[in-house]
Amino acid sequence: RVALCANGRGRFKMTRLTAVVFLMTVTLLVLFSLYTQSYQYSTGSLTLLSQEDSPVQALCPTVHDLCTASTCGESFPCPQVSQNSAAATATNNDDNDNNPTCGVSDCLADQLMSKTCTADYCRTNVFIGRGQGGAGTISPKDIEDMCRHPAAFQVCDDLRDFTGLTTQEFDQRMERHGHFHFEGEHLFWNPSSATELAWYYTTSVDYLFANSMHSGLFGPWFEGLNLTKEHEPILDYSGGVGNNVLKLASMGIKTQYFGIGQMEKSFAEYRFRKRGYLQSGLVEIKTPWTEASGWKFDPIVGGLPRDGSLGVILAIDVLEHIPNYQHVVKAIVDSLRVGGLLVEQTPFAQATTTSKTDNEQDLRVHVSDGGIPMEKALGSRMKAIGPGRWEKISNDEANDEASP
Repeated sequence: RVALCANGRGRFKMTRLTAVVFLMTVTLLVLFSLYTQSYQYSTGSLTLLSQEDSPVQALCPTVHDLCTASTCGESFPCPQVSQNSAAATATNNDDNDNNPTCGVSDCLADQLMSKTCTADYCRTNVFIGRGQGGAGTISPKDIEDMCRHPAAFQVCDDLRDFTGLTTQEFDQRMERHGHFHFEGEHLFWNPSSATELAWYYTTSVDYLFANSMHSGLFGPWFEGLNLTKEHEPILDYSGGVGNNVLKLASMGIKTQYFGIGQMEKSFAEYRFRKRGYLQSGLVEIKTPWTEASGWKFDPIVGGLPRDGSLGVILAIDVLEHIPNYQHVVKAIVDSLRVGGLLVEQTPFAQATTTSKTDNEQDLRVHVSDGGIPMEKALGSRMKAIGPGRWEKISNDEANDEASP
């Protein structure tokens, strides 16, 4: 029989054998096309050369987009990555000290030309700490010293039990190697709005380990404060893993914990319950989702009552993470009673060289103060009584001080 035969109406019909051959041909063409894409997928100069690297196909374009932008203008070592994942896995910052440095975009566009873009390369050389704010890697000795500090309240032992990680896995995260640095996590998600930045902090994993090394009140900020029960209630605004709250609760002072980071909040709650402070009522946990906010995410309404009821608010290393921080500061002032104290440490970043329009925001790990210094943000109702320490005064007193 012939493949096509004329029917009575002048049309042609396909025989069963021809139909099978046609379908097989189409199937083979589709499979070949898919194989070709997985074998060699490229975006710009980034090329994937093996199927085992296929999970990176969605990642590498993101790296390219990030690192051809001004966000990634810093320099870092550019290793000669071989065309197999095993060699790329062995690549790390410590092994590349003798390699030349270049801009991120140059490294990805030139040095990686025809090289394999692997997930391990991206994790160890791209999504790492960039010096936006905070410390870089932490030495094992510094970690040991912090873990043994009496006011750390066995934070490392608690965190090991809480996470269930092995010693090696735990140490990598505490030392902030590679993508275990919170700045690398920030660079990966690359928040494009204030709401995305808040969600980054809400869901961050790396900040759980970073804030376990936070000195908090057992640093210089606690010296000379002489906090007592007369200052109750005390609010730790963005309380991290709860070191400050544990310090105050151990002194018998009723303290409120607030933070948007859910990993940190879960760990802090674990520590409070382990010591019985939640059960005894010494510690209260506040969340950004409340009836007052209509059960919507609101770090101001959820954390700050604005009713003049608080004796002390601690804001240690938090306000520099908040674009337009002055709105939070206003709520802090409203929440303190007259004579109440704000204790803050706020290492703002320098403003970027390019001016921001009304529709643009600083979304770095550490933002600038937006041209509004702390004294101006606090207003006339707060009086400086020391570095990072402010006391709320009455309206009459504020008016007197404002008079010539």
